[in-house]
Amino acid sequence: MLTLTNDRESRLRLEKKLHLLGINKLAIQTGFLKRQPKKIDPSSLLVSFFTMLIGKNNSLLSIATTLGLLQKKRISKQAVDKRINVSWVNFLKSFLEISLSQYTQIKRTIADGSVLSAFNRVLIQDGTSIALAPRLIKDFSGTRNGTGQSTAIMKIQSTYNLLTERFLRFDISPFSKNDQSASCDILKWIQPGDLVLRDLGYFVLDAFKKIHSLNAYFLSRLKHGILVFTQDGKTRFDLVSHLRKDSLLDAVVCFGKKEKLTARLVTIPVTDEVAASRRRKARRNRDRRMNPGKDHLFLMGWDIFITNADCRMLSAEQIAKIYRLRWRIEILFKSWKSHFHIMNVPKASVVRVLAYVYATLIFIVLFQARVYIRLYNERINNNTNQLSLFKLSKFVKEQSWALMSFFFEPDRLDEQILYHCTYEPRKNRLNHNQLMFALS
Repeated sequence: MLTLTNDRESRLRLEKKLHLLGINKLAIQTGFLKRQPKKIDPSSLLVSFFTMLIGKNNSLLSIATTLGLLQKKRISKQAVDKRINVSWVNFLKSFLEISLSQYTQIKRTIADGSVLSAFNRVLIQDGTSIALAPRLIKDFSGTRNGTGQSTAIMKIQSTYNLLTERFLRFDISPFSKNDQSASCDILKWIQPGDLVLRDLGYFVLDAFKKIHSLNAYFLSRLKHGILVFTQDGKTRFDLVSHLRKDSLLDAVVCFGKKEKLTARLVTIPVTDEVAASRRRKARRNRDRRMNPGKDHLFLMGWDIFITNADCRMLSAEQIAKIYRLRWRIEILFKSWKSHFHIMNVPKASVVRVLAYVYATLIFIVLFQARVYIRLYNERINNNTNQLSLFKLSKFVKEQSWALMSFFFEPDRLDEQILYHCTYEPRKNRLNHNQLMFALS
């Protein structure tokens, strides 16, 4: 790490890149700087945070050491602690918003007449949670653990565009604001022609109605227990009885006693192995509220979807394939936790925790832009040996000494990345990039 951080030339490249984003001007606007930096400048402090999160050492001493090497001066951990304040958090939050709006996107060509060409964007809204020190319960209220004690948990809500591999939005909130409470947040950014993919945590019929009113589309699994009526909204639709007679269903029905949402109901049978696995998992669930009845267990033999996209836009088979794309964001969350140490938040104040999380999200955004998307675009016409985002994240963690090169001299590592970070050939199922190519 000393070789990397002591590299004067790399630091100059860094300052030049950050200057293009107006980092000092932004630092003044957010109150982090009152004048030109004398002892701790924001660009070096930000890089120190990057080095800290990759190195899995979140101490003030680690930041101060890296900062001193970058600026070629002695900086105490007390000086660093003083500068990690509310103004620094506001700066990081603003810098993250700028990064989201300016970074490069995937140059994926969607052929006319393809499945995905019908949509402006394909958006996934999903969240991940981070356990915090108990003393932060007041700011980040969570749930009760097995002993009945309250916990502190942070929730990061993300909106991701699958077509361009871009994060559009991050929102940080207490865990007590659950996914259903956040289900309507996406309405602020939806555009006509968007398709929104969601898991059951965000299942809110009123939110689906509002998405439809914005001339956009939704696709979700059906939540068990939701009342289903025939299209007139008066007669109960017995899904179990229908599926006992015919395993396939693709019909327009009405959902909800109050909401009366008219939408399409699609069922696709799963394999016996998948159905058996689901039932075993449901029976073992310790939450007695989730104790499944006979009908619920029976319905686990199907993937059951709700959407407002008609059959001319998406067939039942295409619906199943598109919904599989939602798994992409789960892979991203896994890479955050496994390779970018986003769970390794300091056991410190709210300000320190927020600074760590925002810096990590900035790093993730820049990593996708400067490394993954750049290399993807260079190999866009090659449908074989496509880059694996998860493997690439792992490579970054294991080769953390090359941190600066990833952002400012990426071509030095391209050969190694393209050799070690591609998908393995698989015969039994498609990887994410192959599935995207198949749909487009």
